[in-house]
Amino acid sequence: MKTLTFLLLISGAAMGQRPTAARPAMSMDTTVNNTLKLIDAASIRQSIGDQRKNMIEDEQATRIQLANKTNTEYLILYHLDGANGNSFNEFEVGALKAKRKGFKTTSFASFSTESGVHVGMTQDSLVALKGQKYKRSVEKGNIVLKYRITDKHAVNNILTRYNMPIYDAEYVFRDGKLIKFTFGFPNL
Repeated sequence: MKTLTFLLLISGAAMGQRPTAARPAMSMDTTVNNTLKLIDAASIRQSIGDQRKNMIEDEQATRIQLANKTNTEYLILYHLDGANGNSFNEFEVGALKAKRKGFKTTSFASFSTESGVHVGMTQDSLVALKGQKYKRSVEKGNIVLKYRITDKHAVNNILTRYNMPIYDAEYVFRDGKLIKFTFGFPNL
């Protein structure tokens, strides 16, 4: 089998063709730091403890606000009204310039998704991970890329698996670097 593979590669190179690596399928993130999962109360309790008493309820969406251990990044977990107290439908990650009131410091060094999205990455790197099917806009001088899934059969059946109607992901870039991103199942 190794000989056959080698011969196929050699024959392609001899004809001026380059072997192509299989491109991974576009993935939509559902996890931060491989432990905090969308709509998974057990993952939240196991990673950061019971969060029901830490909910912030004001004129904005009900949420938990966390910071990494150096207070340079934040993670906001948005709660789906009517869901289990430790179940969150959207995550937002961003850069912090200074420690802000209302953000609980965690032991996490930084925040990243299972596909490798993190604050500071370039727009080209993100598009290489997520694909070209986005809507681009400019808001307050920042470039914003928005991805939306509404087809239940698209991207590994993510909507069917989570029994949700929409998956959104939004990435905000300033000076070519990712400064903030939000992903998950929005409240409708």
